[in-house]
Amino acid sequence: MTEATSNVELAHKIHEHGHQHGSPTDRRTQWVEIIEAVVLATVAGATAWSGYQASKWDAVSAKQYNLAVRTTVLAQEKSNAGGPGSTFRHHNVQRLGCRKSSRQ
Repeated sequence: MTEATSNVELAHKIHEHGHQHGSPTDRRTQWVEIIEAVVLATVAGATAWSGYQASKWDAVSAKQYNLAVRTTVLAQEKSNAGGPGSTFRHHNVQRLGCRKSSRQ
């Protein structure tokens, strides 16, 4: 049997192979084929569900990350509201006893 490049080609090769060697008339073989089909369908469903859940949680994670970044930026803006070094200048003015001049 040559290597198939798609699931459809593989299914056709298996089907042809089954016809060459006679059809399965044995009851046990029929049950095994039914069970195989059910297992494959279950795996396909589980794979689809897994992909759905992964994309769902990826979206939630991205939204939460965006909120965290926005909160951090707002906090940094508020901490720098007086401009860089404004806290340093304020403490130095008080420590040195400098006062505002009454002259304008």
